[in-house]
Amino acid sequence: MPEEPQKKRSESIDLEAFSEDELVVRIAELKDDIAACERELEKKRAHRSAAAAFFNSH
Repeated sequence: MPEEPQKKRSESIDLEAFSEDELVVRIAELKDDIAACERELEKKRAHRSAAAAFFNSH
């Protein structure tokens, strides 16, 4: 049985400690992470849809 992926939990971060430049970088990294999640979600949805179409047609 495959292992379940570990789920990341957002930890509270003291944003006041970040400089403006660090905040800009952090935002860019978070946006990249969100985009990666959205791409993976679309792949999973497409896979599920293809499987449903295959099994519904047979």
